[in-house]
Amino acid sequence: FHHADPQTMAITSSSLFRPRTTNNNECHLATGGTDCTVKLWDISSNSNPRRGPSASIHIAPAVSENTTQLCNPPYVHSLSWSPSGRYLAAGIGDGSCAILRAEGRRLSEVGRLGFDEGGHGSAVAA
Repeated sequence: FHHADPQTMAITSSSLFRPRTTNNNECHLATGGTDCTVKLWDISSNSNPRRGPSASIHIAPAVSENTTQLCNPPYVHSLSWSPSGRYLAAGIGDGSCAILRAEGRRLSEVGRLGFDEGGHGSAVAA
């Protein structure tokens, strides 16, 4: 399967398996890339990843007057799941860290840590 549309020439820059919980037998893989999206794939044995991701969210640029990354798009450089598998942190090219909530097969952005909150002034890559 492909994270991005092959015609966009985008690359997958990060991928990470979601931790399993005792009440969840599904297996998910999160991917992020240079198309500024995070996608959640159901790769359980009874699913077909060729159908496409079960969830996708576009990461918008951080809004800050103090950022030095005015020209950098919000590429997704890195991903990290919380131990519970409910939250996913995405290191973004504009210097911010997007906090996403994974509920079932949905992703939603619940917060952003950026320069104004004491964060980084350049890309977060790990």
